[in-house]
Amino acid sequence: KRQAQLSCLINNRELYSRMRFLSHLCPEEPYRLYEYGDEKEVEKLDNKSLFNFYQRLLQETPFIIYTDGLDHDDVLTVLDGLGRNAPAITPFEQKCRVARKRIKKVSEKMDVKQAFLWLGFRADLPPTDERATAAQLLSAIFGGMPTSRLFKTVRLKNSLAYDIYSSYVRSKGILSTFSCVAVENVTATERLIMSEWNKILKGDINDEEISVAKKHIIQDLESLSDSPLALADFYAYGLLLGMKESPERRIASIRRLKRDDIISVAQLFKCDTLFSLLPQKTKPGVSECRK
Repeated sequence: KRQAQLSCLINNRELYSRMRFLSHLCPEEPYRLYEYGDEKEVEKLDNKSLFNFYQRLLQETPFIIYTDGLDHDDVLTVLDGLGRNAPAITPFEQKCRVARKRIKKVSEKMDVKQAFLWLGFRADLPPTDERATAAQLLSAIFGGMPTSRLFKTVRLKNSLAYDIYSSYVRSKGILSTFSCVAVENVTATERLIMSEWNKILKGDINDEEISVAKKHIIQDLESLSDSPLALADFYAYGLLLGMKESPERRIASIRRLKRDDIISVAQLFKCDTLFSLLPQKTKPGVSECRK
């Protein structure tokens, strides 16, 4: 089943373009892989190797238990024996890398009608660093909301993109932008994205943008209490990264952030990779240019 899902990734153009982008942004890092792994590696698996791994998983893998409405002792009784040889859970050591000295520009061609453009920014900003919360707010202002800078400028004002957004991966110190555009608008879109980024670096962020971004993120954090699974995911993610933080504490941190905090953290990020997936009629290539 997983092998079939991996082979079908190519049919989801946006997801496929993201995987190709990550293969260039993180060529030597596990983060480049899709959650179900690599198709070639899946082909090598058989029933015996899967069963042996499953047994090791039960006996040697540490796990986190969250209960809701159940007696804690009863849960432990049911799970008795699981993870009996497992070590204590320790934070996952994740390395955040600085950007390349030269921006890596890559274009590939495929049977698509629109172009898919990705820009990847990197910063050596560990997830436990308090400035990482400012980076989350930065991404929301830049392209993480329907009222973000990129959405309003690139899509609404200049009509260059069918879709555009940014996202921030705290565990990796990666901020990326995605846009789906007509092939003739790729260069103009890239330039406008970088123009808006440079404006932020120079301090061009207004109070309204900050206020809206704070409300957007705080609302998402407050909604975690509506879903036990989402709340468990928040705490598990934090525990594995060594972050002892509750949603309430994160909200308090966000409310304290100032304009200068956002600008300062933006200056830590440098553009690393620019990837475009283009229609076949265009000429693909790989090049590098100075930042």
